Parts: sequence; C-alpha cells; structure tokens
Amino acid sequence: METAIRWSPSSTISEQRFLIADVNGRSFKQYLVGNYDGESFRYDTLSTQRNVPPFRAFDWSPHDESLIAIGQWSGEATVLRLNDDAQPLSLPIKHQRLCNAVAFGHNALLATGLERVRNDFCLNIWDISRSASTSLSPSSPRPGSRRQTVEPFRQLASSEAITSIKFFSQPDVLVAGVKGVCLRVYDLRENTGSPSLQLQTNCVHNIAIDLLDENYFASAAPTKDSIIQVWDRRAGIASTAGNLSSGLSESTQQGPVISYKRLFDHNHAASQAGIWSLKYCKSRGGILGALASNGECKVLETKKNYDSTSNSQETPSPSIFGGPDQMSQAMSTQRVHNVRSVPYSKQSRSQEQAMIACFDFSNLGGPNGRPCVIIMRTDQSIDIRELEGPPPALCISSIGSLAVGAARSPIRAGKVSDTVPTLDCMLRLISTDTGSTMHDSLKSSKQDDLKVRSAGQPSDGFDEKHHLSSYEAHEHLLQPGKKVAIDDALTQLNITRRRCLEGYMFNCKKNAEIVAGDPWLQEMWAWIGRE
Repeated sequence: METAIRWSPSSTISEQRFLIADVNGRSFKQYLVGNYDGESFRYDTLSTQRNVPPFRAFDWSPHDESLIAIGQWSGEATVLRLNDDAQPLSLPIKHQRLCNAVAFGHNALLATGLERVRNDFCLNIWDISRSASTSLSPSSPRPGSRRQTVEPFRQLASSEAITSIKFFSQPDVLVAGVKGVCLRVYDLRENTGSPSLQLQTNCVHNIAIDLLDENYFASAAPTKDSIIQVWDRRAGIASTAGNLSSGLSESTQQGPVISYKRLFDHNHAASQAGIWSLKYCKSRGGILGALASNGECKVLETKKNYDSTSNSQETPSPSIFGGPDQMSQAMSTQRVHNVRSVPYSKQSRSQEQAMIACFDFSNLGGPNGRPCVIIMRTDQSIDIRELEGPPPALCISSIGSLAVGAARSPIRAGKVSDTVPTLDCMLRLISTDTGSTMHDSLKSSKQDDLKVRSAGQPSDGFDEKHHLSSYEAHEHLLQPGKKVAIDDALTQLNITRRRCLEGYMFNCKKNAEIVAGDPWLQEMWAWIGRE
C-alpha cells in the first residue's frame, strides 16, 4: 500500500483527528476535522513530519498521539514525534532484513516483527519509555552525533518470520502472525518465551482486534487469496511443553468462529483480489471492514449466536483468558455493506480515480447514529461514508393495506404515497364499479406479459418453437417475468377477495364469467358445468 489513514481513537465530538501516512512521499500528516454534516467534509492540518526514513510498516501510539513508529527496509525501527524538532529514537537489530510489522502497546511497549534469519529472534519487544524521555526531546543530540544504544527487553520467535502484530488492551498481551504457520498469543509476563495460545492457520496477515470485545480478532490470508478468518481466543488450546510435543494443540484446536472465502472474487480469475487491510469498528462491536487490492471495501456486520443445548451439569474447563463459559457460541453474518467510494450523485468520476486506497473507522457515529468509515481515494481525496441502516419494515395485509416503517420512526399504516392504493381506495373502486368484473383489470396485464415474453426476450427455459402443454403454459405464465408496480402488485394480491365480492361461489356459469381473464380456470368451470 502506498498510503494509509488512521482515525484517532481518542477523538471527541469537539475535536476529531486523523493521520495520513504517505509511503512514497515519506511523510506523516495529522489533520483536525473542521466540519462534517453528512454531505461536506472539511479538515485542517495540525502537524506534519517530513523527510522520514523509507519505511514499509508503521503504527500510531494510542497512549501518546505525538509518537509514530516506523519499520524500515533494513529491519531497524524508528520512533518519531510529529514535529521537526525532536530527535528520532532508533531501535537497531543485529542482522539486517525486512521489518514487516510494528505495533504500540498501551504501556509504552513497542513490538517489531522481522523476516526470518537463522539463529536470530524475529519478534522484539522494546520499552521505549526508558529512553524516549531523552531521545525524543528537542534538547537531545542532533542527527550525526553518537546514538544511544537501546536493547529489547524481550525477544521471541527464533528463526520464524513475523508478518503482523497487534497488542490487546491488556498491556502485556499481544498476538502475532508467524508466516505460513500459525497465530500466536504471547503473555509477556511469562518468562518462558513460549506462546500462551497457538492457532494453526495460514491467515496470519493484517491482524485486527475488536476493541469493544477483545476476545475476537481477525486475520487474512496472503495477498493472493481473499480469505478472512475471525477467531475467539477463549476457544484455543494453551500451548505448553507437554501438548506441543504430543501434538494435542493442533489436533484438538477449534477452528475460526467464522470464515469468509473469496470475499472479493467475481467468478473469474482476472478479478481475484487480495486483502490489503482489516479494521474493526471503534464505535460498535462485531463490525469488521476489509479493503481489497482492487479498491473494493466491504463492511461485515457479525452477530454472536449462543447455543444453550450443551449439558449444563458438566463443568466447563476455564479458558486461559476468561472464566468458564456455560454456552458455546458461534458467529454469523447479519449484513454485508459495500462502501461506495463515490456517491450516486457524482458518477462522473472515473473508475480509477474513485478506487479506495485506504480506510479506517471513526469512533463516533454519523448524523444518523450509524458507524462511519473515513476513506482516501487514489486521487488523494478524503471523504467520510456513513453505513446504511437496515431497510424499513414492510407488511402487506390480506385486505390490501400497506404498512411501511419510516426511518427512525415507528411503523405507520395508511396511504404511503399517491401511487399505492390503500384499503379505502380499494373499497371505493369496488363500490363504484360493480358492473365490471375482475377480468377487465387482469386481462391487459396478462396480455402485456405475453407480449413481453414474445418480443424476443423469453424467460429462462422458454422455447417459442416448443409447444407447451396447458399445465406447462400456465406454470410458465405464473413465473415472474418482469417487475410489477406496487399498485398492480396490491391489486393482484386482492384477486381472491374481489372474486368473492363478485359472487364467486357455486354458479359455474357466473364463475366462468368472473375468471374470464384466466383461461385455465374458465376451462375448469366449463368442464364442471358439463358434468
């Protein structure tokens, strides 16, 4: 990715901030949101950090928003302040290789993930509070002077490439992805160096933790596959020397609570896209956003499903990260949102310019109270998109009335619009037109339908050269061939009721006249009348 955008989790209604990282331009810019009313989005520059060393990974400190950590191509990590006066803090390594990930903790810890090299650790944990007070101050020595030596206070994952890192809110617990092998959860309070939890999977990239329910975290497959998995860290197996040697950790491990395969594929190889970024919503739990390499952005709303069918007399084994859980739970998808880069009113923008380059969630709701996504397009323009709410509730009664729930209002029944007939309109139509029968209104619609089917656009499975039987022709006619207006649909739903009002009972001759628009019913009543 060439750019990245991060929303400040400590933003308030009066002060909302976000950060943009420009990888090619080697700069960071922090912005202050001036105004957002659902349409226009205005922001001003707060601070800028230019001439940053070339980097391929970065993180924004959650406990001190003036600090930024970058991972360089040489493997060295550097901590910067968002101003031009502070001396950066460099965190050197023994053997040069790529730095794949950096992550801040909530207690001034910094983790760096490196590519694999033989006989060296690839996951280093630094306590920057020990040296940041002197190295990251304007009075510290300028570049070119002798650099203070800083050593990591914990080193893990020997000879194993680390692809992604994220800290939990528990300051000493983090999850890391081991390239092509597994996900590991480390508790830094333990001195054994072994992981507390290990999950066998190939989805070890772009780890994201649900900040509102940190039992759940998501990860993605390598860039060539669009696979996303969501994990519950309470369902894993504790990694100990005994079960690792016996293989119990892999054989008894539960899989992900939910998995999305080929989320951005469209049934042909040319459109296959990998996952570039995963982010959890900061204002509502269970909402996961994913950005693909083709510029598509989707937001997944998930829901926890509880199963209380398990035997309550059995005592569940306690999890290493939480108390015993009486109910096993899974997860399902409630809704999938397609985040549009350009609103429908601005379709003139070219498709390449409209592609989403990066995104993040806001910690505040939009004008309608729904979660918001801040996006940056490939043309460097920035905008905010509020997720769509659920569709309004709709109900049609047996007597032809329509009830629709308006947005943020209770359901109301009655005349929804001038084109939708209500019960009063239907009764008035019947009382003022007693001389006509139902077949007059249906005959034209059936004839129009037949004309549409014979106009060179037959429906699936229809062959004009094939002579259909009466049953096949009737079933084919009843299949939906075109969209029907609401007033026509409501009229057709009241066919049986209006037939009864017209005297559709036991008189075969009268019944045949009432159903004159339906040749199959007409033939049936003629056959009954001959008996």
